[in-house]
Amino acid sequence: RFSPKKIYLLMQEDLVVLGILKGVFGSKNDRELKKMAPIVDKINSLEPEIHALSDDQLRAKTSEFKEDCQGGRLLMTCYLRRLPLSGRHL
Repeated sequence: RFSPKKIYLLMQEDLVVLGILKGVFGSKNDRELKKMAPIVDKINSLEPEIHALSDDQLRAKTSEFKEDCQGGRLLMTCYLRRLPLSGRHL
């Protein structure tokens, strides 16, 4: 039978082990962010090109993206290509 003190000490040991594992491998959130970093970099690299567009060019680009997505392009690809547009207002 475990006493409350023994349970507390076991829990503390588990927390130490979990802390060490998190330090070595990172948290789940850290790992997810690491996987997303290349996507974010790609989106950010498109932003200067989008900001350089005139309003008319931007409208044309928006129509182009809509046609691409309706033409069977993967939804995530369409979304990622349009994301830099979200910083601009028509």
